[in-house]
Amino acid sequence: MNWIDKIYIISLERHNNRRNQIFADLHSAGFDVSKIEWIHAVDGSKLDVIKSINDGVISDTFIDPQGMLTKSVYGCALSHQKAYKQFLETAEHIKTALILEDDASVTHTLLRMCLTKETGYNKLIEEKDSFDWDVIVMGGQYKTIEHLDTNSFVLKEMKRYPVSYAAHSYVINKGGAKKLIESNSPIQFAADVNLHLSDVKLYCTPISYFSQKIGSMDKWTLVQLQSKFKYDVLYTQENWETDEIISSTSYGDYGSTINDGDVFITVGITKEMSSNINTIDFKPFTAPNGDEIDGWVNIHLNK
Repeated sequence: MNWIDKIYIISLERHNNRRNQIFADLHSAGFDVSKIEWIHAVDGSKLDVIKSINDGVISDTFIDPQGMLTKSVYGCALSHQKAYKQFLETAEHIKTALILEDDASVTHTLLRMCLTKETGYNKLIEEKDSFDWDVIVMGGQYKTIEHLDTNSFVLKEMKRYPVSYAAHSYVINKGGAKKLIESNSPIQFAADVNLHLSDVKLYCTPISYFSQKIGSMDKWTLVQLQSKFKYDVLYTQENWETDEIISSTSYGDYGSTINDGDVFITVGITKEMSSNINTIDFKPFTAPNGDEIDGWVNIHLNK
């Protein structure tokens, strides 16, 4: 993909194996590895939350559709911001950058797209030159990426608020980098959620060009296994003799819509963050892109 001018890979210092893996992955796929710049990731485990709030680095309110908050979430968001700022400092002729997290992995779809005579690759070049875009998401939590139906061949307008969010692989231009910094300074959203709440012109490839690895397995495989376990085993069990659905006593209607239309949302806060939590609510808010959003988790922190 010669049209990508820089490749920024976000990685913690201790992740030597991940760096070696993704470097080899990109090299074998034909990427120009001389374009790679390593972003030394912010280690969220060492983050002083109260000081960061008082210094204006992170907001005293964190907003998320799932209510997931850890110090690592902050570290990740700060690391992506670091990549954007580094990109904006490059020369004028550097126009595009591929942002990768070090657990990203090349897919077979991308390998096919890299073939010079491949129709899809030529269409991608044609469309990225003719479309007005800021961000192109190139990998999601699943093999397919949620998008709107358009007449385009490869680049699709991405669904603004998908079922799942991901930021392990996407291309940005400098206009997009500026918008992503502005919409999440101080940090109030996870890096992946910020892609959707910002005012960027957001596109995607319909199929993931990069997967995300957990150990040796694709994350989307693990997500599918987890979902199947939850909904087929944990929450409901089918009694084949009586043809009766039996809800788990402990989990019951967790995750399902109840009669008055409310939906249970589990807030996932790590023990290390618990002392920083003041209150939690679900008040509507106005996103940086101007959308009015209701039902997301607002986590208010102690200063």
